[in-house]
Amino acid sequence: SINIMYFFDSNSIEPKFEQYWSKNKIFFDARNYKSALNQITGVLSVIASINKSSSKFFEKTGHHDPLMLPVVFENDSNFDPTSQLIPGAPTAIYHKSPQYIGNVVKAVYDVLHNDFYRYYSPFQADQIVERYESDKTTKSLLSIPLLAPFEVTSDYFNCTID
Repeated sequence: SINIMYFFDSNSIEPKFEQYWSKNKIFFDARNYKSALNQITGVLSVIASINKSSSKFFEKTGHHDPLMLPVVFENDSNFDPTSQLIPGAPTAIYHKSPQYIGNVVKAVYDVLHNDFYRYYSPFQADQIVERYESDKTTKSLLSIPLLAPFEVTSDYFNCTID
């Protein structure tokens, strides 16, 4: 199966983030959605999902409960990636390189319980691991970030292109 995820800046997602906070809060190092927004650059959210039995292309008018994973970039003033770095797409976006995980549940467990144990309570870490265990379609994972500038500034041509 394939998920296509899109990065949404934290300034543009507040209403949806609040609406779907209860489903996604396990991924964030915060007690409420407003605190989480202040700690991240944005979120990755699935905009299309394709597997052997179905294809879903999520649109603004369609109803679905979106998965929102935290993203923090180095140039963000709230830079502390270890407290928000979930294996898979968020890690690939952060490192700006493809990430392959041979055993997703083991990788998530190792990161949350061993590498970043001080950022996640055992209860929160277990909830995240259970979330990945319950998804029977995800055994291994290849995340490939496709990065494009949203603003290009050229001193040579004296212009900015959005």
